[in-house]
Amino acid sequence: MNNGTWFLEFLKLVFLLTGLLILYSIVNTFMIMAAGGMDAIDGAGLGRLFFILQVAGLLSLTTVLYRNKLQRRVFPDQKPLTQVWTKRLIAFGIAAVVASYLILIIVILF
Repeated sequence: MNNGTWFLEFLKLVFLLTGLLILYSIVNTFMIMAAGGMDAIDGAGLGRLFFILQVAGLLSLTTVLYRNKLQRRVFPDQKPLTQVWTKRLIAFGIAAVVASYLILIIVILF
């Protein structure tokens, strides 16, 4: 595989992550404002945990999408993730995102 293909594949992954993070941050902005702003989350001491959970969840879901769908077009020799790892990463990603929004709910209620 030549360097140009690797670079294009890297750019595809960068643009995918950038696009997903931008869309996700727009949704988060509205939800954080509904929760009282970042001051409310930071005041509860949960700001860092909130964002770590969200990034971890989004990255694990993106890994599954990339490895199982997008990568196979350019690297047909590399196999997708096994079903076990796919299920684990999807479960972790969803659990992390849900946990981050539970933090928002806790901040709103208390």
